[in-house]
Amino acid sequence: TGKYTADFTLPTVNTEIIDDTVFLALLTDTLGEDIGPNNLTPSVSGSLSVKEFAPFGPSGGLPTIPYDPSVHGGSGLFLGLGDRISTTESLGSGDFTVELWAYTLTAGDDAFFDTRTSGASRSTGLTFTAIDSDTVRIFDSSARLTIDGISYLNQWVHFAVVRSSGVIKIYVNGVSQGSASVTNNYSDTDFVIGDSKGYGDTDAYISDFRLIKGTALYTADFTPPTT
Repeated sequence: TGKYTADFTLPTVNTEIIDDTVFLALLTDTLGEDIGPNNLTPSVSGSLSVKEFAPFGPSGGLPTIPYDPSVHGGSGLFLGLGDRISTTESLGSGDFTVELWAYTLTAGDDAFFDTRTSGASRSTGLTFTAIDSDTVRIFDSSARLTIDGISYLNQWVHFAVVRSSGVIKIYVNGVSQGSASVTNNYSDTDFVIGDSKGYGDTDAYISDFRLIKGTALYTADFTPPTT
């Protein structure tokens, strides 16, 4: 199913719980707390810290409204060296949406998230990585979709990896950057944010990380806020 099937404006407050939400980590004042309906208990590793830095409000350069952690949240600062949030969840065989806001500091084949249970290439798990300064990619047992020529370092960017009826798309700030036919059953349940068993760990602020199973939340381009 699809919730948004035409252009719309990204919200200017924290991501909300909607139907089929499995995991939602706002990364505001409690690292890794799942406020989704399943109340999962993620594991936090490394030296993660919460920062008053978010895509909403003056610090993110989006709508000019006073920063208030209770309303606009913050972000988790991942600086490698094992910084990660992990939980036991799969993407499954149907529609899904994984979305997040990220302020990426460096890129060197570093994972925003990875669901594979080992570092080997696996058709049963998926990873989304920052390859270099203008390239991101999704990968399972091979490169499924590589997006080149995008600007995303040192700025807040909204990413969404969406599968709808066997087609995966990567959206960057609401614009589809490409698609690939992928019908794999992603049954691996080692879901990790900010790290990977096969790639590097990310150097980034991450906020409003949401996983939805059973729903392709975005099926058309959407317009991020500009004021």
